[in-house]
Amino acid sequence: MGRTLLSGTLALTLVAVWTGIAHAGGFSTTGSMTVARQDAVGVKLQGGRALILGGQFPATFAADIYDPATGQFRAASAMGTARYGATAVTMNDGRVLVIGGYGADLVPLSSVEIYDPQTQSFSPTGSLSIPRANTTAVLLSDGRVFVAGGTSTAGPVASAEVYDQLTASFTPTSPMAVARAGATATPFGTGRVLIAGGETTGGARLGSAEVYDHGTRTFQSTGSMETPRAYASAVRLVDGRVLIVGGSNGSALSSVEIYRPLSGTFASYGPMTTARIAPAVATIGAGDILIAGGSSGSAPLASAEIFRTAQDAFTTTGSLRYARNAPAVVALDSGKVLIAGGSTTTGYTATAELYDEAGTPTEPCALGPTPPGGIIGISINGGAAYTNTTNVRLNVVWPECTAALMVSNDGGFSNHVSVTPASSVDWTLDSTGPERLPRTVYVRFGASTQNYTDDIILDQTAPTISAVAVRTTRTSAREAPRADRAPRSLVITTKAADAVSGLAGMQITANRSKPGKVRTFVKTVKARIAGPRVWVRVQDRAGNFSAWRSARAH
Repeated sequence: MGRTLLSGTLALTLVAVWTGIAHAGGFSTTGSMTVARQDAVGVKLQGGRALILGGQFPATFAADIYDPATGQFRAASAMGTARYGATAVTMNDGRVLVIGGYGADLVPLSSVEIYDPQTQSFSPTGSLSIPRANTTAVLLSDGRVFVAGGTSTAGPVASAEVYDQLTASFTPTSPMAVARAGATATPFGTGRVLIAGGETTGGARLGSAEVYDHGTRTFQSTGSMETPRAYASAVRLVDGRVLIVGGSNGSALSSVEIYRPLSGTFASYGPMTTARIAPAVATIGAGDILIAGGSSGSAPLASAEIFRTAQDAFTTTGSLRYARNAPAVVALDSGKVLIAGGSTTTGYTATAELYDEAGTPTEPCALGPTPPGGIIGISINGGAAYTNTTNVRLNVVWPECTAALMVSNDGGFSNHVSVTPASSVDWTLDSTGPERLPRTVYVRFGASTQNYTDDIILDQTAPTISAVAVRTTRTSAREAPRADRAPRSLVITTKAADAVSGLAGMQITANRSKPGKVRTFVKTVKARIAGPRVWVRVQDRAGNFSAWRSARAH
């Protein structure tokens, strides 16, 4: 099918190419982040690791480091400001500039901070001239960072500014011709940046584009896209052209356009197999482009495809394990692509996956709910050591694509129960055998024969009190005589024991019907008690209480 591009008086017809050939790449699971999030931002650090920071909902302070060598995430130090919809750029010195975004109150931020891999911490730096979320930011050839447009407190803005690491401050440039939020920004040439599309005041989508020239710190108009679009994704191709895919023009777009810097014109290509808003894009192999996930406008997407730069053609590839909208994406040094978090069909996720161009094609994970973040396995009652009841709660983190899990009190699973994966599962422990022996719970995920276990000690024997002694303090003895129920300063000594879990707490009161709070067990303790008799009971680590024991003060 032909497309016609009008540029001045020149009409150029381009052929949209679809090869129909499936690409052999695929996605595989990797470690999960410490928190579930969408609208986070990901950047590659020097040394090959990836930093994932911020996200919602609500806005989070959390940041994670992904280590490709281990395939695991670990928590980094927290940001100074909770934010989502921020922008981040790795600067030439290896530090990461984190810009704007929305705060916990859903208001755009002007604050900016820097992550330093050497100290593994965030610190504030100079603020933006105005608050900005959904802004664009790119690293310029001289090491400065260019920021343009975005949503401020009153809507889309046209202003732009440049961050200088040497002065740790922003300097305004001339503004764009049009206010834009959700535009694309792609560096090309020396000190030039293509700004394309976006939405402007009133929500209208833009087809216009302009070029920022860092030498003059001004914008010049350039050719317009054939289809107005906001929240598209853009990437510079190895031959210097700029690929812009998808986005929204009131509905999700499958159309694709390529900008030619030499002529300053756009040409339509494609379309993609699937209409996508804000898909994840990354350069792979010798310069091909992975396009994955995004939103259809009503649901997250799992499908993925490859733009072949040499042929200007699309091919299919394996799908994401989970449909994902607004994930973080980082191209790793290994050639693999990390895609982390986002919103799935069941909510925000902490899961992540890797695209490998040489991998086995995958199909979307249609089995089971999305697992929570954390290390795969189980814990009983949140990792407690003791319980006084056989009814416990299992906290579960399961692998992706798990349709069911088997739970058993024996490692051979001779008697097991199959349940749908859930972050908490009610369970009954085996009550037979001596109390001192741990009760182990075994779990298998799906068809796997690998056992995941946790244990807890069942202690249903109450502690005992052998004696309670109460005496008045010297201060109390010197006090003037008062009614028998007036508070007195007392010293209370309790002799108690527990054979299984040990003593943990105690209650001291003059009225057993109003025992008050449980305090840490101390053999001898001072207290002010009103009444002629003091009542004491102790509690063990499993939660069992002894019988009440009383004594009079001497």
